[in-house]
Formats: sequence, C-alpha cells, structure tokens
Amino acid sequence: MTRCVVVLAMLLFAGCGGGTSPPSSTGSAGTPTAQSAAWRPLITLAELGSFTIRCGRRGGQDVFASSFTVNPMTATSTVSMSTDGGHAARRVLQPGQRWVSALAATRVQTWHIAQGTEAQTVTATVRIRPSRCPYGVPTTDVHYGTAHFNSP
Repeated sequence: MTRCVVVLAMLLFAGCGGGTSPPSSTGSAGTPTAQSAAWRPLITLAELGSFTIRCGRRGGQDVFASSFTVNPMTATSTVSMSTDGGHAARRVLQPGQRWVSALAATRVQTWHIAQGTEAQTVTATVRIRPSRCPYGVPTTDVHYGTAHFNSP
C-alpha cells in the first residue's frame, strides 16, 4: 500500500523541477539539441529506482528520452525497454547504474524491471507516453509489486 502511495504522489508532482545535468549513463541519450529541455524527475519506485525524462525539438517534431537509475541501496536489476512496441532490449544493471533511451520521436516506451533478492522478487512495468514538449507531463502507467517470495 505504501508503495502505491509513493508512486501516486510522484505522479502528481512529476515534471515540477529537476536537475540540469544527468549522472553518467550506461547507454546513449542521443545528441542533444539546442532546444532540448533538462532532465526532469518522473517517478520513483521504492526499492527499485527512479525515472527521469527529457524532451526537445528536432526537425520540427518533438523528441523524447527517458532513463532509469537503479536504487543504489538495493540489488542487481534486470531491465528491458522497448520503444513503440518494437523489440525489447535487455540489460542487467547494478545498484546505482543508469540506462538512458535514445532521444527520438517516440509514441510510447515500456520498461520492465525485475529485482530478485533472497527474500522476494519485485517487478514493475512502466509505460511512458510523451506529451507535448516541453510543457506536458507524460502519461505514465505503472504496475508494481512482488512477483513471488523466494522462500523454501
């Protein structure tokens, strides 16, 4: 229940501020444009990590990127990400590592995160639909919970 409250609270305040420079990444965010917005916080999933977003204009159209950073105080996570329903890329991220999607024209990004510990496996699916850049807050659907308990 507490996790749902945290996620809902973060959704309500998404896009209100944020840093101007991202930490180092494990992927490429593409070449920023002069009209690119700064990275902004989107949501934080307790125990798993946090998402940030950025958008800009390139060639007369909105471009969008998102990133997921594994909570530095937790365990290794298996993360997959697909754009516009395409093939999902998969990575194993250590605590504190970040994966940044390419800055591109995008209709939807879907992230799947699974983090197994000795006690349980926690999973999340986050679907992000960009809004009008730079003012709109992306529509974000989150399914988050314990997949199973890892006990004998």
